[in-house]
Amino acid sequence: MIRLHESLRALFYAPLYAALARDAFARAGVALTVLSAAAPDAAPAAIAAGSADVAWGGPMRLVAARRDDPASDLRLFAEFVCRDPFLVLGRDVAPGMAPAALCGMELAGVTEVPTPLLCLRQDIRDGGADPAALQLAPPAPMAVNAARVQAGAVALAQLFEPYATLAEQGGCAVAYAAATRGVTAYTGLYARAGTIAARRDEILALARGLAAGLDFAANAPLAEFAAALSPFFPDLEPALIARCLARYRRLGIWPRGITPSRRGYARLARALEGGGFTPRTPGFARIADRSIAAECAAG
Repeated sequence: MIRLHESLRALFYAPLYAALARDAFARAGVALTVLSAAAPDAAPAAIAAGSADVAWGGPMRLVAARRDDPASDLRLFAEFVCRDPFLVLGRDVAPGMAPAALCGMELAGVTEVPTPLLCLRQDIRDGGADPAALQLAPPAPMAVNAARVQAGAVALAQLFEPYATLAEQGGCAVAYAAATRGVTAYTGLYARAGTIAARRDEILALARGLAAGLDFAANAPLAEFAAALSPFFPDLEPALIARCLARYRRLGIWPRGITPSRRGYARLARALEGGGFTPRTPGFARIADRSIAAECAAG
């Protein structure tokens, strides 16, 4: 039995939910108990305390763990979100704006987790502008920010699905889709190195189940994909879920395989360092273990 820690309930984790809904993990040979986190940053501590075996979340969490404890042995062993799922929306904006053009406009940024804003600031930096010129609105939860931007109380809001699609329905347009910057290591499965070694068969089965979920996310009819996710999002209409999933498919946020991306990690590392999250990110080999993905691919 693997105790799997969910850090946050979000539609961009769709391949994992699809794998759960379709019993892909059980068919691969591993039993799971899914634990919900009290907060998005709680998973590394739960693994360290022994109350969870594996968690899903951003590699940023592993970087933070090593920043705070150089002896941390957390390792990312499978990836399933390879592009940034956040979108910047506003009422009076032109679609497809360059990130640097957002400077001077008031933005309601994401406060639940740090990665989206750190990455956006790096995009602005890469565009030749100073992200200090980004005018941040007073912090608020994403649901509040979605309402604020629809009401015109702020010029821009940084949102994930379904808030982005709901804001569009409320008269907003997408000014910038962060996924268009290219691959960025965003979400995967991680565990302690000792757990990966000692429970390798279960970890391999977990990775194979996730790979099946990614395949379903890439190829299933949208209605079937949305139906698989509906039990995890009972407050959302299946048609809305399908629309959100269609956007994420178009943006290519889910990889075709589970191998952690070196290039994606390098892009994330630049944002974390450039934003002052850490003075120096660990090398890729200290964060990622690609052997699980390689063994899965070999059959």
